Amino acid sequence: DTMKTILDGVDTLLALEDTDNLAEKLLQPAGEFNNVLFNACRVPKLIQMIWQHRELLDRYRTMRIVISKQLGERFVTRRRVYRAFLEKDMEKAVAAWEEHLETSFHIWLESSGLDAGKARGEYL
Repeated sequence: DTMKTILDGVDTLLALEDTDNLAEKLLQPAGEFNNVLFNACRVPKLIQMIWQHRELLDRYRTMRIVISKQLGERFVTRRRVYRAFLEKDMEKAVAAWEEHLETSFHIWLESSGLDAGKARGEYL
């Protein structure tokens, strides 16, 4: 099972004491997991839209910012999605992924300085 293999590899990386460039090392398995997850939806137009969005995020290095925060936690959520898939529990999977996206968005806002503007109602 591809998702399990990816998550087990991440667990191995996180268990290593060598944390140099850990965020960079986790970008590849994050992308691989997301690829498997997104392609599982079986809706070609949705898959295309998701990857266009991801390309935009990567262009602005958003993923590098997000993944460098709460390194292990980012994959705890992915493991919850994986378990929900195994249990065939769509509600749990959606809730876990929504939490993952919400956390990513807040990390990005904080790291970009936009969270202060949001608090003042200056945008969005």
